[in-house]
Amino acid sequence: NARAIILIMTSTMTSTPFITAAHATTTTARSSITTTADLDARKRGRKRRMRRMSSCTSGNLRFPSSGGKTIIDKKRRRETTTTTRAASREDFLLVNTNATIEDDEDEDETTFVRTTTRPLPMTTGEKVLRDRLKPKAFWTRRAAVAMMMTTTTTASRTTAKEENNTNTNTSSSSAYIEKYFEQGPFSVRQLPKVEHVSASVYPLCTGIACRLSVKALVPFPPPVNPDELFPVQGSTSSAAKKDSFIPAEITKKALFPLAVFTPGFLVDAESYDFLARRLCSFGYVVLRYDKSESINETLDDVVSASLLEDLITWASYGSGTLSNIVDSEEVLLIGHSRGGKISALESLFDERVKCLALVDPVDNTQYAPLGPGFPSAVMGMESDDREKKKFGPPATLVIGGLKGGECAPLGSNYANFFKAAQVAKKTYQQKSEEPWGFTLDCGHFDFLDEKSFIQSSVCDVGNLDDKVTKEITAAAIAFHADQTFRSKNSSNSSISSSDISNARKAFFEQSKMTFGDNSLVELV
Repeated sequence: NARAIILIMTSTMTSTPFITAAHATTTTARSSITTTADLDARKRGRKRRMRRMSSCTSGNLRFPSSGGKTIIDKKRRRETTTTTRAASREDFLLVNTNATIEDDEDEDETTFVRTTTRPLPMTTGEKVLRDRLKPKAFWTRRAAVAMMMTTTTTASRTTAKEENNTNTNTSSSSAYIEKYFEQGPFSVRQLPKVEHVSASVYPLCTGIACRLSVKALVPFPPPVNPDELFPVQGSTSSAAKKDSFIPAEITKKALFPLAVFTPGFLVDAESYDFLARRLCSFGYVVLRYDKSESINETLDDVVSASLLEDLITWASYGSGTLSNIVDSEEVLLIGHSRGGKISALESLFDERVKCLALVDPVDNTQYAPLGPGFPSAVMGMESDDREKKKFGPPATLVIGGLKGGECAPLGSNYANFFKAAQVAKKTYQQKSEEPWGFTLDCGHFDFLDEKSFIQSSVCDVGNLDDKVTKEITAAAIAFHADQTFRSKNSSNSSISSSDISNARKAFFEQSKMTFGDNSLVELV
């Protein structure tokens, strides 16, 4: 019987329901014990953290944006920053090293990574300098002194640099002007000749009289120079010099100002090839055109000015090739002899014309007296009719030849145009720049590349060499155009009249230094 009772008890205890119930009871007891112990440990850890935080924050230390709780919890990896301070007499270095710290699995307390000391009280100046450092960096009086020394040294170096820049202003200005007496940084390409019919001028002109033969020159960036990609220290190659003169404003935008050459009476447009190509090399789209007229069938000045206006519109909007690269709001008109008068007439009513260059211009003469179709450009420039000239006169350059003779007679030559430009400046003080100009000891046709026998025999010839005449004229036109368009678009957009005057004086000095004191005389 006893043996049977033992077997029954053993089988009951080893049955599955009995084991499951016993295991559940044991697990519940363990979890309650573990939870109570864990809570006690957390309370003790929280008290230790509060004591450590109070001891660390008593020194007025500023921790990162986490509120000073740079901690690493149990079984978590966190990247922290250990700051090493190294100070000297002249510098204050902040060295940051990244370290990764991992808690032991059996450790149940919070670890503080940052070891600190209480800094000395700071003055107001030190607090201002402190803000220039990183927020995580520690600050000491020694660091403030080092920063003050560094700031003072930097300021002294800046002052010395400014003094050196002041001493080199003269040489830099001379180099800036000298570039206009050489070929510009752009390559020049000539487009095929185009026969353009000015339909908008009808009925002022009809048939073949409305046709213009247009020849365009466009600037093209020079090929890449290997010396620029891999410059040699101390290299002063001419190619590097020319390329360095490309204004930053040109590289920022793809549009170029438009320049239009209007030739003299029955003068072929190809005769101004030197002046046109030199101007184009400085980043200008240059148009030269020939009208369909002869000595027996001439076009009056009103029709000629209307043809010029139509040509500007066509180049700005009508021609696919030029319209993509031309800035229609920046137009320069250049005219020689009668072409100077026509350019001046067009500038009176076309607000797109911002710049005007008159090369030995001629107004009404006995061969083209004042009358219907032949108005006076000088009188138009001197007029104060604000309804017709709401925008004011353009920036004007006047170049005269002292030996004009009967081809540019007194009372109708450059002197009258320059005086009229001065009157216009006084009338529109807020809307125009001071006109400027000079005279050359040359004849009326000495500005051309080649003179015909009739041109040489009818008009006087000056003492100045023709090449020098063209060099100074080309440099003046390019310089005048850049002063009008590029100076206002540069970073120093607030260019003053005194700066313009000083630049013009530098141009005269450079011309006299290059070609002699008697090469030109300034108009006043």
